[in-house]
Amino acid sequence: MIVFLEPPAQYDHPYAGRVVEQRLSRLQIMVTCHGPAESCSWVGNGVCYIALPQGENDLRLLAYIRQHEIGHCNGWPSHHPNARRIEYDPDAKRAGPANGRLKLELE
Repeated sequence: MIVFLEPPAQYDHPYAGRVVEQRLSRLQIMVTCHGPAESCSWVGNGVCYIALPQGENDLRLLAYIRQHEIGHCNGWPSHHPNARRIEYDPDAKRAGPANGRLKLELE
């Protein structure tokens, strides 16, 4: 079981501008994110950039990470105030954020 921090409702919505995802190695993420991290995001010139782990193939896990990082692009501070804790079971066939927008069904 993995516990994720989901953004509060005011930050949990699609980003209004362009979103660019980069799949990076762990070392590249450490350099890009300025320290140890599994992922990170930043906004530059109105574009939301998201660094995701290159070797991760679990689409449900990537959906959670993406939702978390888009929350940051929407202004959610890095100290995660008012985060909603959610549990992720990598062995479950069905999982998704509480709001249902990223719910996936895998065979």
